[in-house]
Amino acid sequence: MPNTPMPFWDNNRLTYVTQSVAIDPASGTAAHQKLYTFEVVPPGVDFELKITGQNISDMEMGMLLTALYAFNDAVFPVTLGAMVARGYGKFKLDTSNLKIYYLGNDKAKISKWISEILTRDAAGYTGLEELSEAEQQARMLDFQNTIKAALSNGKAVEND
Repeated sequence: MPNTPMPFWDNNRLTYVTQSVAIDPASGTAAHQKLYTFEVVPPGVDFELKITGQNISDMEMGMLLTALYAFNDAVFPVTLGAMVARGYGKFKLDTSNLKIYYLGNDKAKISKWISEILTRDAAGYTGLEELSEAEQQARMLDFQNTIKAALSNGKAVEND
């Protein structure tokens, strides 16, 4: 949270509205009557993220994990939103609290999950085992190697 009030700060949304002016590309100066406003989330605001998927293949899980971890990439981080060149849209994923639950297509895990949910009132990801860091890394490496191979062969990537 900012220590000093920002212009047009909204305590409920934890955002503020700021403004800028469009630049005329031909002259490099401010475009006439092109003032605009946009809503900004300031640095330091934490978000809770839950992603739920259904019928996710090992390849898709590797792609998702690669994208999530890429938020922390020092050279080419994944960003969200507009005006990235102005410093907006940058996130850092706190991996210390990251929990990944994944059933996949392992028949033994599926049978175990089904037997566990039949003995409880709840179902869903809470009945799944957490995907270990080693398993996460393996899925990401498989995805990345598949992409590299496809790019070097000039072929489309097939989903498993």
